Amino acid sequence: DVRGLGRMIGMEFARDEKAFEPWPELRDKIVVECFNRGLVIQGADESSIRFSPPLIVNREQVHLAVNTLDVALEGAPK
Repeated sequence: DVRGLGRMIGMEFARDEKAFEPWPELRDKIVVECFNRGLVIQGADESSIRFSPPLIVNREQVHLAVNTLDVALEGAPK
């Protein structure tokens, strides 16, 4: 599930899309993988991550963040 308001965006991970069972282990893996690649994101709630970039973020930095998250998600279990 992806949701947000303004520049703050949240993504919630679930083991089962229908039952929406939280998946905190996946969330933790994504947070660590992003950190290891230079992107700091926040774990939130039971199985969510939060992007809260500064107001002065530029397009290049946004692309870097999205690409880093994409690489972290590629190694995640399906």
